[in-house]
Formats: sequence, structure tokens, C-alpha cells
Amino acid sequence: MKILIHLDSDTPLLCHEALSLAFALAAFEHEIVLYIGRAMFEQLIHDPHGKLANMVAAFELYDIPKAWLSPIDWQDFEIWQANKAPLSALPNWVNQLRLAPTTLPIFDTTFYL
Repeated sequence: MKILIHLDSDTPLLCHEALSLAFALAAFEHEIVLYIGRAMFEQLIHDPHGKLANMVAAFELYDIPKAWLSPIDWQDFEIWQANKAPLSALPNWVNQLRLAPTTLPIFDTTFYL
């Protein structure tokens, strides 16, 4: 099953629950795509070594592809990266994000009940 989870909560507990769900589904061979919204992105930026950041860094362990960011958030992400002093100081989760695709086809649009 292919599942898209949009993480856009301003509370760490809700983001933690959604990431835990993604990990559980990925452990049972579901295809998971995560779309990080502005609220969770701001949490990652404000606490780059916190619990949510560590969970994002663990995507590779569960074979979850890189999470998507909107084009506006991606620009802010690049500015944030540029303002960090040495690149070696960047947290591990930085490599787990990518720009959200803007061209079709991204998803299988067939839906069966």
C-alpha cells in the first residue's frame, strides 16, 4: 500500500505520533512518503538536535524515502543551511529532506475499494 503522510502540526507530540505511525507502516513493507509542512519544519529548525530531528534522521533505517518540503520551505531550508557555520555542523536529518516534486505523475491515481 502507498501512503502519503502530511506532517503539519505545531505540537511535537502529534508529529511524533505521525512519525511513529510511518515507522510502523514502513516496518510492514508499506510504501511511505512524508510531506513535512511548515509547522513541523519550523520545529526541526528551532531544535535541530531534538527528538523529532532524530526521528527524521532514522528514515534510512526504515527504508523511508527522503521527506518532501514545499518550494517555499525548501528556500528557507537552503538559507538555514547556508547560515550554519561549517557543513560538518549540520545535523544528520538534513540529508533526509528534498524538494517536493511539482510535475506529474507523482502518485498512482487509481483507487480500489
